[in-house]
Amino acid sequence: MDIDAFVTAHRPVWDRLEHLVKHRSSLTGPEVDELVDLYQRVSTHLSIVRSSSADAMLTGRLSALVARARSAVTGAHTPAWREFVRFVTVSFPVVAYRARWWWLATSLAFIAVSWVLGAWVASNPQVQTSIASPDEITQLVEHDFADYYSENPAASFAGHVWINNAWVSAQVIIYAILLGLPIPVLLWSNAANLGVSAGLMASRGKLDIFFGLITPHGLLELTAVFLAAAVGMRLGWTVIDPGPRKRVEALAEQGRAVVSVALGLVGVLFVSGLIEAFVTPSGLPTPVRVGIGVLAEGAFLAYVIVFGRRALRQNETGDLERAPDVAPSA
Repeated sequence: MDIDAFVTAHRPVWDRLEHLVKHRSSLTGPEVDELVDLYQRVSTHLSIVRSSSADAMLTGRLSALVARARSAVTGAHTPAWREFVRFVTVSFPVVAYRARWWWLATSLAFIAVSWVLGAWVASNPQVQTSIASPDEITQLVEHDFADYYSENPAASFAGHVWINNAWVSAQVIIYAILLGLPIPVLLWSNAANLGVSAGLMASRGKLDIFFGLITPHGLLELTAVFLAAAVGMRLGWTVIDPGPRKRVEALAEQGRAVVSVALGLVGVLFVSGLIEAFVTPSGLPTPVRVGIGVLAEGAFLAYVIVFGRRALRQNETGDLERAPDVAPSA
């Protein structure tokens, strides 16, 4: 091969590619397409030069140009803070929003079971006796239930609560590996415990204390657990109905969605733990404590609806694998 003729014939292409790479941050749409086309052509030129010429300088120049062009075409990963912002404003809320009907159904089923069991326990002395002795129930209602929230220093209690809540949600996430099949059993167990406690408190006329202590942190805490359960069970349903995608692809995408929720709920449960440690046992009036819990719950739901709906309209899925890199654009 006549290397001089080759260089003369293709130098304008190389110079043009170098110009596009230098100005990649301000390229128009057609120029981006041209950049991709020239990158592929110059990559071919580099292969030809490597196999047909011993010109080290030419090989080095083309290698450097192709490497820079590859970086411009494929894009550089976004800085960590941008990835974090994207996760908070897109990935987590859109996954939660897409699971909203599973989330709502899980919440309603849990509340219904707890309510029915609570009413059954409260109205049947025989059932109460089978659960605990009258003295034990009195101890629970008059002391243990309320003392639980104040028997430890607030800071250490907040850490304990956070770990406990995170473990419950983690169990739900782990059960997603088993296609979500054990999740209803876990939810039943927690609904039963909540219903029995409410029934025992109601049987002694202490239901106001029960809701006054449970509501501030319980709204956000249970909402987080319901969301984790929803995406876990949705993963299991994907096996039955993968939609238009291949079953393996659908499972992979939904599995990554479960990971997104697991990461996002770390922060949600942290806030719930702080409320349970510092607000629930505080000397604030009950309406104020309940109001703080309602405010936190409302803020979280509004966040999911606003950011999740917006991301969904932009055809975002929240799939961590599909997070865009920084690439040249108009």
